[in-house]
Amino acid sequence: MATYLYRIGKFAYRRKGAVLSVWLIILVLMGVGAATLSGPTKDSFSIPGTPAQQAQDLMAERFPDAPNPMDSLSARYVVQAPAGTTLADPANVKAMDEMLESIRGIDKVADSAKVDPATATPEQAAKALVNPVTGNDSMVAMFKEKAAAAGTSETQAVDDARALSPLSADGTVGYVEVPFSGDFADLDQALRDSINSAADVGRAEGLNVQVSGSAAQEAEMPGGVTELIGIAVAAVVLAITFGSLVAAGLPLLTAIIGIAIGSLGITVATGFMDLSSMTPTLAIMIGLAVAIDYSLFIMSRFRHELTLTDNRAEAAGRAV
Repeated sequence: MATYLYRIGKFAYRRKGAVLSVWLIILVLMGVGAATLSGPTKDSFSIPGTPAQQAQDLMAERFPDAPNPMDSLSARYVVQAPAGTTLADPANVKAMDEMLESIRGIDKVADSAKVDPATATPEQAAKALVNPVTGNDSMVAMFKEKAAAAGTSETQAVDDARALSPLSADGTVGYVEVPFSGDFADLDQALRDSINSAADVGRAEGLNVQVSGSAAQEAEMPGGVTELIGIAVAAVVLAITFGSLVAAGLPLLTAIIGIAIGSLGITVATGFMDLSSMTPTLAIMIGLAVAIDYSLFIMSRFRHELTLTDNRAEAAGRAV
């Protein structure tokens, strides 16, 4: 392999014009291909053959109505009572119920969760949104009923209910899990604004409300300004290290061209296979670091070889 790399290095130096032209042609062709052959990306995630994926497939087979945690949308509203009170206080219960009413008004909330528990059938009420206090009371009553039927201890039933309860032991903190219809493709800023607006209803009544979950996340793609800052810092460090703007610029230039071709190639590939929308971003993040590093190694070795020989083609071959 070292022999082949040596020959490539010498050839690239001796035919630098032709090599540069070929790289530019490839860059243009990739750009044309990305503009004409690209397809949509997918935000779903699966790795066929892995134990985790087998577990997901088994869950989908045995529980077809259960949402896929990798694709489904949900939001968890965590509510804390004002200091010196509990969520069971009438004012806090009223505030939570008003917040839940606002949540039910969000279009993408699952239909099963929009049902008013006060008028719902027992089957519907099981999936309806209720405040943590009501949810805890219902859970304790259910476990006590099962314990009485099975002849087991009521104390054990209360402990079991507490382990699954949406209400903390001191009654000051609780949560509500809200399911949404659709998947990540349906997630937009309007939905996030609706979710936060519902939380503001509880906050206006004095509750501390925080929201987590896939539907509440700000889907900001990494990259952009961060990479530009990184390139600028790298340019300064290389200029100081090499003492030459040309020597500092070459690793950056070759890295950027290589990343551009690779990213455009990924865009072309989306027309023929399923790729995640994160793939180009990961390629840029990893490619930028690796490409600059290896270019830096080659440049450093080339400068070292020039102290041993006046033949620049030979130095380039040894460096590569």
